[in-house]
Amino acid sequence: MMTTQVPTDMLNTAPAAVVRRDLWFWTAPVALAVAGALHLQLVLSAAFTGNGFVQTFVLLVGLGQIAAACYLGGLRIAGARPDLPTLVLVLAGTTALAVLDAVAHTTGLLVPLSDHAAHHSGHLVLGAATVVAEVVAVLALATLLPAPWPRRARDLLLGLGASVWLLWLVGVLG
Repeated sequence: MMTTQVPTDMLNTAPAAVVRRDLWFWTAPVALAVAGALHLQLVLSAAFTGNGFVQTFVLLVGLGQIAAACYLGGLRIAGARPDLPTLVLVLAGTTALAVLDAVAHTTGLLVPLSDHAAHHSGHLVLGAATVVAEVVAVLALATLLPAPWPRRARDLLLGLGASVWLLWLVGVLG
């Protein structure tokens, strides 16, 4: 019988839960950075040429998401964990933005505030991609909460998503 020696540094000795948590710890800042960059792209592409307030709001949202991504990524590089109030603040803000983006894009809420001609398919794709990045960030942030909160947060977010979908289905949202 022949045996093969595997160097110990090639063995994955970390428990699966630790590996998954580490993956989510990187997913949150990356998804936030992508959402922030997409918001900045919307401003740069002049999707909201008719209203300076909306342009400023979207610009600040994009910069805020990139700042949160840099903060969370910096903590991860330093080997530290974000404190609970910071996680809850970023989670609540990102959830609110995802809901606002989803409602705005499914109801045409932003059309009166922007140049009507600016809402062509390219901007709709950017908006949809932004919502997807925000939803991924929300799931990642919810997973980083201390036990037993991740399950409760995911259940609450699932209920919120189902409510938005139900409101859309019955015609309240577009």
